[in-house]
Amino acid sequence: MSGLTPPQYYTLVIAATCSSCISIAGSSIIINIAKNKFMDRLYHRILLLISISDVVFSLTNILHPFLLPSGTDGLLWASGNTASCSAMGFFIVVFPLMTSMFNAYLSLSFMFTVRYDWREYQFNIYEKPCYIFAVILPLSIGISGLILEAYNPSRLAHICYFNDYPQDCSDNPDVDCIRGEKGDVVGWVGIACLMVAALVGFFGTISVYITVRRKTRKANRRSLELQGPRLSDNIRRDRLRKEQAGAMQAVLYSLVYLNSFIWPFLVFAINESVDTQGREGEPGLFTLQLLAWIFFPLQGGFNCIVYLNPQWRRWRAIHPNASKMTTVWNVVKGNSPLDKARENRVREEAVEEVEVTTDERRTTPIQSSTRQSSRMLFDGSWFYTSFKRLSKRISRRSSGGISEGEIVETKNDTEDLPKFTGYAPKSARSKPTKDDEKDVSIGDNNIIIPAATVEEEDTRRRSLLDDEALW
Repeated sequence: MSGLTPPQYYTLVIAATCSSCISIAGSSIIINIAKNKFMDRLYHRILLLISISDVVFSLTNILHPFLLPSGTDGLLWASGNTASCSAMGFFIVVFPLMTSMFNAYLSLSFMFTVRYDWREYQFNIYEKPCYIFAVILPLSIGISGLILEAYNPSRLAHICYFNDYPQDCSDNPDVDCIRGEKGDVVGWVGIACLMVAALVGFFGTISVYITVRRKTRKANRRSLELQGPRLSDNIRRDRLRKEQAGAMQAVLYSLVYLNSFIWPFLVFAINESVDTQGREGEPGLFTLQLLAWIFFPLQGGFNCIVYLNPQWRRWRAIHPNASKMTTVWNVVKGNSPLDKARENRVREEAVEEVEVTTDERRTTPIQSSTRQSSRMLFDGSWFYTSFKRLSKRISRRSSGGISEGEIVETKNDTEDLPKFTGYAPKSARSKPTKDDEKDVSIGDNNIIIPAATVEEEDTRRRSLLDDEALW
């Protein structure tokens, strides 16, 4: 008989369901972004595979209360059978082990990139064999459990895992085992593979942290020894900054993995070492089960936060005036902040062109004389202009400035200015003398620009063209 009360059982089921839904949402976001970058970097490919495994495992966690065999003691929603229990046990064994191995590969990729300066093409030799091994080994263990009929309800975790049926029949000679008598061997093999993958992942993360810390100390010591910054030092400092960001990502992914798998491991260890029959509802054991069902399926949600963190910081750096909700929306959709900046720049240029065109239309004089005359007649300016001209002519006649019938010619104010007719002769431009720097010689409305002025004019025009091409 299970020691869980109905409220405790409902609490465990609701906690597992909510955590699984959050994990599915986070892993789906990673899949949506990483599938577009699948061919770019190994990092996105590994995260894509981790997220796919996590989605399948989270769906299994949501359905697990209904897949347990009906009539199981204390489990109110159990409505499955032996086949559904075996299917749930297969998915719970295979996909967490795949996730562990992919996490180990992720840590190793960080280690080889930071410590040994590996490039993408160097990973291509070992990438496919690693993927095949990460899929074949969990499937082999899962299929072995199906063949040996080793998936049966567990007492403490309330899932179908490697266990005998009836429970503890292998240790009690008076009870005959119906299923899973030899399943413990396969279960310990799966646990051993899980532990090895975790240790490899932690080793890679610790190696990355130590390497980056050593490089940071070396760079600080070098900057103190040198008088001033050099170009090579700036390049090295930028690379060190990227390695520090990569090390932080590796540490965060390892902490997420540790937080997800440490709680079910504790539950498994207590279930194997302590007799928990009828004690599942005790405060200590119930709290441990609750933490396991909250954090074990929640790896996808935490992975999504770590995966989107660099993109979030990049968006806030390039678009500091954007609201946080807009930034979150763009980060979740996988939009590039540089592409968004280019779109904003093109939009601003289009708006400026429209404003300039509108201002030019407003300031351009009306060319049609008919339209101008009708406009002057409409607003009365024509009468005013005519009266002003007539008054000026009468005043000039009365003063004797012009005779009657004489045509008055207006003189342009710019007629007395010298006109530009061309640059100086080629010989003068190629061999300037001191006389060229003196005052310009002016002839009949003609001017010759000295060679020095020509060179300055060419330089000025060239700079204007460069500015125009730049913008």
